[in-house]
Order: sequence, then C-alpha cells, then structure tokens
Amino acid sequence: MTTASDNFKANAERARSLVGLYEAHQALFAPVLNSDDMLRAALVAIVSALDAYVHQRVKARIIDIFTGDGPEPKGFKQLQLGASWFRAYQATGMQSSVLDSAIQERFGWQSFQMPDKIAGAWRFTSDVKLWEALGAALEAETEELKTKLKLIVDRRNAIVHEGDMRPDRVGELWPIEVAETAENIGFVESLVAELEKL
Repeated sequence: MTTASDNFKANAERARSLVGLYEAHQALFAPVLNSDDMLRAALVAIVSALDAYVHQRVKARIIDIFTGDGPEPKGFKQLQLGASWFRAYQATGMQSSVLDSAIQERFGWQSFQMPDKIAGAWRFTSDVKLWEALGAALEAETEELKTKLKLIVDRRNAIVHEGDMRPDRVGELWPIEVAETAENIGFVESLVAELEKL
C-alpha cells in the first residue's frame, strides 16, 4: 500500500462520513431542514480524493523511475520538466525533494479527475493501457467506466462551479439522492483499489 492509497482512504472515509451525517441529520431534522448539501459535499470530497490520489501516485512513481527504483515506460521520455530543476537536483546532492518540487510545479495546477486526464498522467509512469486494465479488473466495459466517472465529475463540477443550480428553474437545485451518492463513492473507491494494483 502506498502513501497515496492511505491518503485516499482517509479522504474517502470523510466522504462516507458526510453521507452518514446526512442520514443522521435527515432522521432528526428532515421535515424542517434540507440536508442535501451534505451529499453534495460528499461527492465533491470523493472526486477531490481521486484527484489527490492520482497526483500523489504519479509523483511517487516518477520519482521511483527517475531514481532507478522502477522500470522506465515509453511515456516517461515525454515527461517535460524545467531545466533549472536538474541543476538544483545536482547541487543538493540529488535530493528527491528537488525532484518532488519539480513534479509538483509541472502537474500541481492540473486536475486528474476526467478519465483521459488520468490516463495521460499515468502514461508517464506505465505502459499499461489504463482504462482497458481497469475494465478487465472490474469486469466492465472500458467506455462504461469512463462514462460513469465523467458523469460523477460533471456533477461535481456543477456543484462547485454552478452551485448545482438548474439553469431552467431559477433558484432550484438539481436533486441529489443518498443511494446514488453512496454508489458513486463506492465506484471511485473501486477504481482507486484497482489503480493501486497497477
């Protein structure tokens, strides 16, 4: 198990806790207060957990490859880091923290939530055809997995960037269900469990 995996599990637990909090809140206050924003927060949390996992895992794998602790895939040659980091790396006695900072500078501003973005980052560290491997491991069609993740991320984006407001009805939010939210969390957890094996 990797640090990225441990961090993902802690973040996924936070998402699941929000679902549990929603259920408890509903049992006590359903007629009076709407608790749906807890489900929205849970969905945002699980997508953020996936994004952080991919960032951390890819960074760790790049460092392993660079330091000779892992095989060099074809995509590794396409990795572009600024030239100044190499001088700093040599000047510090080749401390991995310099490489870590260079990778953070290269990828820190990107999001690894959508299937193609995740696969693009993964290519730097592995020759495995990511979504085909995940489809085989999860006994699902590749496009089905990608579509499901895209829908989850699109919903997260609607929550974060649009307040989850319906454009056709002023002041009304899109509905959100506890069962679907829990299922989406489980889906992302299953993806990360399989990514951890690759």
